[in-house]
Amino acid sequence: TKFDLRLYVVVTSVDPLRVYILNQGLVRFSTSKYTLKNLKSRYAHLTNYSINKKSSKFVENQSGNPDEDGMEGSKWSLTALWRYLTAEIGEERVAKLQDDIKDVVVKTCIAAESDITPALARLNRQRGVAYELFGFDVIMDSQLKPWLLEVNVSPSLMGSSPLDRKIKGTLMADIFHLVGFMPYDGQAIKKDEKKAARDKL
Repeated sequence: TKFDLRLYVVVTSVDPLRVYILNQGLVRFSTSKYTLKNLKSRYAHLTNYSINKKSSKFVENQSGNPDEDGMEGSKWSLTALWRYLTAEIGEERVAKLQDDIKDVVVKTCIAAESDITPALARLNRQRGVAYELFGFDVIMDSQLKPWLLEVNVSPSLMGSSPLDRKIKGTLMADIFHLVGFMPYDGQAIKKDEKKAARDKL
């Protein structure tokens, strides 16, 4: 069965570049067996949740525990996949795969750095208060080589199942902790904007 990985990546700075790949993510399976004999079978060739949830073979996750429920439904937790692959191919090959995936993520961020830096500089007057969450979709070939499918800016955090809600809830808590979330202070921001305007004169 074909599957892809949704990895959650947080960029807290581009100058210097700071990239965090969060430990938990989602593994999305097609609901029909992959075959090249029928290229028109959406359920065999596409792993998108929005498509596969319409399949009669789609299995919804029932519990919110990524470890318990992780290897039952049409979505797994990323940690469940690592556990499964470790049992199948061993720790060393899984560690190599994880390193290769990190390499894909970091090189993608470096490639986009020159486009992102000017935009972020305009937005991020107060150092450390801006970040961006990306959804990296990665697929692996039969040789366990990871390939980047696409990068989503501000990926959906809607929880369509207990597993989704557990993973995405933990994800948001991790992000807030990582970026040092502080309550919004509108007056302080207005004061900084006025000062920046005066400094331009």
